[in-house]
Amino acid sequence: MKRILFLTILATLCLTTACENASKSKDTTVKETPPETKKPVETTTKPTETVKENTENNEATSIEADIQFIREKYAIISKAKNYKTVPFEVRCDERSSSKLIRKYNEEGKLAYLELHDCGGHGCRTKYHYYWDGQLIFIFHKNDYTPGSSHIIEEHRTYFKNGKMIRCLEREANYYDGQPPMEELLKKAKNKEVECTPNKLTENLSEIENLSLDKAKAYFCKS
Repeated sequence: MKRILFLTILATLCLTTACENASKSKDTTVKETPPETKKPVETTTKPTETVKENTENNEATSIEADIQFIREKYAIISKAKNYKTVPFEVRCDERSSSKLIRKYNEEGKLAYLELHDCGGHGCRTKYHYYWDGQLIFIFHKNDYTPGSSHIIEEHRTYFKNGKMIRCLEREANYYDGQPPMEELLKKAKNKEVECTPNKLTENLSEIENLSLDKAKAYFCKS
């Protein structure tokens, strides 16, 4: 009888211990840490892109200021009446002629140079404007009549410190039955084009300093 009672108590103690161990096992389960929430990546403009954009904007603003400066000086030169004018004109043959006009300001500096070359189909004229001894603007006009048509081409070239900063072109073609050339030219728009070397006047420095006694031989070479 005592043996049975001892076994019963022992079984009860073992069952109680097993339950406690199971409960502790459940409580000590490691909980998973939730994954860290990633912050959205902020997109910002790269410093190099910002610098490039600012540089381009500054250059565009600078060019517009330079163009305005040139236009103001162009108006002064065009309206000046006290400049010394040195003209020259020669007819090389029955169909071709050349004309050179140079104007000097009160300080004796070249301010304006006009160059004409005319042939059988029309004329090429270049007007050069100078300020403080530097070329600032060239207006180049081709006016010719091949066949029954009439064509005018205009080129505008702006300079700063001896370098071209803007080049514009426009053209008007007249044929029979069209509005007058004056109207066509007014409607034609100036287009900005690449400033290539052909925008420059060939041998300009030589023409600027050409003496009148050598001018005929220079323009009538053939």
